[in-house]
Amino acid sequence: MQKLEETLIPTLNLSLYAWWRYVDDVFTIAKIKDIDKIKTTLNSFHPAIKFTHEIMENNRIAFLDTQLTIKDSFTFGFSIYRKKTHSDRYLNFSSNHPLHHKISVIDSLVTRAQRICDSENLQGELEHIRDALVRNGYPKRMIESRVDYHKTRSHSSIPNQRDDMTKRIVLPYTGRVTTEIAHIIKSQTNLEVAFRPSYQQAIHFSH
Repeated sequence: MQKLEETLIPTLNLSLYAWWRYVDDVFTIAKIKDIDKIKTTLNSFHPAIKFTHEIMENNRIAFLDTQLTIKDSFTFGFSIYRKKTHSDRYLNFSSNHPLHHKISVIDSLVTRAQRICDSENLQGELEHIRDALVRNGYPKRMIESRVDYHKTRSHSSIPNQRDDMTKRIVLPYTGRVTTEIAHIIKSQTNLEVAFRPSYQQAIHFSH
């Protein structure tokens, strides 16, 4: 893709106003009348590279996890984009995984909402997250606790940083016993403890 950009994009500078790429997804601002020419040029670079395109409709377009909207005031609005096939199914709270794995599900969804959504869309997204997590068995009190934590954390200008030199031990997770062992290790040493699925769990999820 980098070679394609170096070779072809300069030849399209009269048709393209902007070009932003993440891996193989590209967001562009271009002349409508030149779209077919742009796509034909890009697809001529290599037989294995074939681009498709989507045009903004009703002043909305999706790029990766973000939906961009052009408002009546000609400012931009940002919200979370989900494909029609998205099911809102996440790691179920009753599954045999460490508690911090489940907490990280909440944290990742809330953090993504805070980073992407504008002020007009953030509360609606947080409500969506709450409803989805409750359907996946998460306690409402835990959800609200993590949302409140991230609201407070977002005002901190200095995030916590992990010491990259910290030594780590990885334990096969088998349930409560593993959690208790991890607690003892952390209370008696400076080791960071992480978990991996047990052998039996790996077999269960194999194809």
